[in-house]
Amino acid sequence: MKNESNHSANVKSKLQAILDAGKHPIAKYVSRLLFQYKLDPSLVFDILNEAFIRSHTYKKHIVNPEAWLKVVCFNIVRETKRDQQRHVPIDDDRSPLPQLIHLDHPDLDDVFIKNHPIIFYKDALAEAWAKLDADQKLILGMRILEDKSWKQVAESLTLVSIKSVSESTARQRGNRALAALKEKMV
Repeated sequence: MKNESNHSANVKSKLQAILDAGKHPIAKYVSRLLFQYKLDPSLVFDILNEAFIRSHTYKKHIVNPEAWLKVVCFNIVRETKRDQQRHVPIDDDRSPLPQLIHLDHPDLDDVFIKNHPIIFYKDALAEAWAKLDADQKLILGMRILEDKSWKQVAESLTLVSIKSVSESTARQRGNRALAALKEKMV
């Protein structure tokens, strides 16, 4: 019993020494991991602290504290990256409904390129655009006028609607909206 508690105190003292020495190879290892995972390099101390806390709650016998610490730090960095990817911050000034250029906009001539063949279909395009649903206008506006990727369109639609919209669903809706626009122009 005394031997086990003595070993536990020995392991904890080794871990504390590693944590206190900022230039320890494990600190450099964590720094490389943070660089590799494109995380903030100032998180080294936080990662090592979290690993130290986990060592206190770890119930099994730690044979090699440095190897155990490397594995735990690696897992903490992966968890941190996963959490960061899961929680993408939204800009406060970004409205869920994008500001679209509408075809009745007074500066629409600036959108069309002079002497481009589409300029001759401007009136037919404006007429067809007016016949589209609001959802179709929104999707085509984001994709064509704002030049957003399908992933960005899906994220914007998810913000607007109640349920989540995948990238493939946004692409399908966009293709249907484009087909409807072409059909209404004929």
